[in-house]
Amino acid sequence: MSEWDFLWDLQGQEYLDAMADGMTYADSLYIQEQWKDELRREQPKSSMCFNNIESIIDRFRKLHSEIIENYQCIEYDMKRIYSAMSSDDFDDNMEWLTYDNWGKILNKLRKLDNTDDNPFFTDKEYELLDEIRERRNYWCHQCYLDWVYIKDDNKRQSRLERMTRQLENENNRVRKLQRKMERIFIEEFWEG
Repeated sequence: MSEWDFLWDLQGQEYLDAMADGMTYADSLYIQEQWKDELRREQPKSSMCFNNIESIIDRFRKLHSEIIENYQCIEYDMKRIYSAMSSDDFDDNMEWLTYDNWGKILNKLRKLDNTDDNPFFTDKEYELLDEIRERRNYWCHQCYLDWVYIKDDNKRQSRLERMTRQLENENNRVRKLQRKMERIFIEEFWEG
């Protein structure tokens, strides 16, 4: 048996979601119930999360706002680091990069960062920045469409809960990288 045998009877969106998440809707519902139970045990009754769709939407929107903030800061920090590393004028570089997208800035930064034997970012961190760029496109342009138009309330809530957990995980990862980039700029270029 293969670890992907659970996909055999799935079709349509459920198949696509299972391929992306590694679990079926039934698995997801079970995990959601376990997650809700854990939240109920951990939180006072007056502040329970996810007991209704409105609280889930509020949590999703809060996390979505935070991740967009972190994405913007990462992109800006890439511009600042590139501009500071360059031998050209910092302000001129910042202006020159104003309209460049994440991918172009990342490629320029990586090329400049690797001109000496002491890069600020590892290859793994550059890969993570590129992966985050792709995820950013999803969270900026697609995520609401993946749950807002689901007509069945239970399926919509289930999908939203799953996406909220994904968003929370992604946000934690992005926040760590954003803090590192900001710290590099401050320590190496601002204070240095």
